[in-house]
Amino acid sequence: MKAYFDKSNFESFIIQRPKDIRRFEICNDMIKRHLDVKLNMTLADFQSSQLCVSWLTTMTDGARKFPKPCPEEFSFSRDGNIETFTDGFSKEDFSSVFLLDDTKVDDLKSKGNLLVGKKGEELDLLERLIVDEDNNFITSLPPKEYFVGSRDWSPLNPYVRPCTDIIIRDAFLLFNDRLHPYSKNLYSLLLKLTEGISDTTICIVIVCMKQNTDANHYEPDWAKVRSDIKKLLKDQRNIEAKITYIVADLKKEIGHDRTIFTNYIHYMPNDCIGNFYGLNGDYSSESDQFDLRCIATEKLYKEAFGFIQKIQGLIYEIMIGNVQGGEIKEDPSGGLLSNYLIFS
Repeated sequence: MKAYFDKSNFESFIIQRPKDIRRFEICNDMIKRHLDVKLNMTLADFQSSQLCVSWLTTMTDGARKFPKPCPEEFSFSRDGNIETFTDGFSKEDFSSVFLLDDTKVDDLKSKGNLLVGKKGEELDLLERLIVDEDNNFITSLPPKEYFVGSRDWSPLNPYVRPCTDIIIRDAFLLFNDRLHPYSKNLYSLLLKLTEGISDTTICIVIVCMKQNTDANHYEPDWAKVRSDIKKLLKDQRNIEAKITYIVADLKKEIGHDRTIFTNYIHYMPNDCIGNFYGLNGDYSSESDQFDLRCIATEKLYKEAFGFIQKIQGLIYEIMIGNVQGGEIKEDPSGGLLSNYLIFS
């Protein structure tokens, strides 16, 4: 995962060591072992900074990675507009963190799309990459301990992070609105994952089977589901949702593992997401595992983007006619459908 630091932010990070050494060491360990840190300064700037030289000579024991001075990679707009800020981003950039010394940082933060912080917020922002009390990047929520009695997706509260995209792969996601209402499962989940996001656009991609062959070939009302989600997110979050379906006839084409990908967190339940809650809102799943992974480490990052590569491969196979019943149902409003996937 890439982490972009303006010069003053990296110096601010170093200054915080004597103020809170425990938190500093946790975040410094991320920089030394996991993050691909980009510095908005030249090598000469780094060498002339007493703080940077002090950090390099006294705080890098056991380092496997070192920050890279590369001011040429900081060409993004500083006007506070999320669309112009991300113009020209690669998919990897959308899963990066940004620590910037700029008067418009709060404007970017207010949208809730990306992990962005200003001078003095370095430790707070980097700590958002941690998902458990032992400072790990992966945790597991035993559903019968966390979800029973919740009646919604509130157990995910501590693990929701900013996002521009939500990609859900679940072969049976939309197959039983009667017993497991969309409103209590998919719709409620999307509302939870977009907490803290407002006045912006979110790209949602749903990958599932086209028909439930166990229920007289029941096929969801795709247009209604899209309309319901759009209205919900517009009314509750003032979000414009772009919703695209990737569907196929056979489960083997979709894949077995249930996965929810967002910019920073990879959620992996081991039961159908659409079956978590029943008619009365009570937990009704047979799931015994629900993993959450922040993709900050090299291994978890590769796994998450490997998932993206698999979905991209499925899109390609559908486009050339190699998938039985394969179809891409694009959002009719047009425009950008995903920051991670290409549909043309």
